[in-house]
Amino acid sequence: FGQEDGYINFGDELILFDEETDFVGGGNDGAVTSAPTVDINESGTGYAMITAYFLGGDVDESPFANHHTAVLKKTMDYGNSWTGGQDGSDYLFIPDEVFQDMMNNGDFDPVWDDGCFDELMIIEKPFITYEFDLRVDADGDPHIIVGIIASDAGSLYPEFIHNGFYHFTIDHNYIMSPGEPQTETGWNYSKVLATDNIWGWEDADGETYWQKSFPSLAISEENDDVMWVVTSVPVQGEFVMIDDAGTPEDTCDDIGVYPEWNEEILVIKSINGGATWWCPYNVTQTVPACWAADDG
Repeated sequence: FGQEDGYINFGDELILFDEETDFVGGGNDGAVTSAPTVDINESGTGYAMITAYFLGGDVDESPFANHHTAVLKKTMDYGNSWTGGQDGSDYLFIPDEVFQDMMNNGDFDPVWDDGCFDELMIIEKPFITYEFDLRVDADGDPHIIVGIIASDAGSLYPEFIHNGFYHFTIDHNYIMSPGEPQTETGWNYSKVLATDNIWGWEDADGETYWQKSFPSLAISEENDDVMWVVTSVPVQGEFVMIDDAGTPEDTCDDIGVYPEWNEEILVIKSINGGATWWCPYNVTQTVPACWAADDG
């Protein structure tokens, strides 16, 4: 849009994401496509992003990606035009190989045993959540902070031990045709904050915190390697047992409370472009908290 005589004149609209044609639409349980986010740097390079299933992706029949993934469009002229084109699609996206790499390397180990299950539980795949933040650095590289939650056919598991907020980035020169994950030409990822002890809680309305705890990302204007994530989350504090159910050796049936439970504001910092993240700082300090990002 432009401005003339004090009035804002909008140009023709552009459809960036055609949900009806290209993505899995909503069902009885609600939509599976997020709201969009846009960020453009001072040089005019930027991205628009949603999280979604490509058409057929929810049943492993998409030619593009079969995970609920990040889908992007890129601009290099302040949003006047937008491009995609990865693997013959109209979009850019985080490919299945990245999520498979996470599972192969144990970063999102699909085998779940909390010591209380009758048998091991096998997770089918990671699922990128609907709430995220997107920023573009001075070089034009996208940085995404998004939740990843364990899933299988029809179910999500908020208390899975590898759930968390993750950082994804790629050199913008290779975003059209990414190389291998965790390389200079591919998508790189890191865990920012473990959320298994966060998303497992529900609020007073019975809504799970995996749909209520949203991360925000900021990149330093002086140094692209310095960035911060801020989020409001429940911090459960220490468990205080009330009753061991008569079996002291078995902690699975313990009954107790979390007397220090509270909603807090956490800040997590990186000084190497998101490759690693410092222990979260509890700004509100109602309950002291410090977790390493890769702790269970």
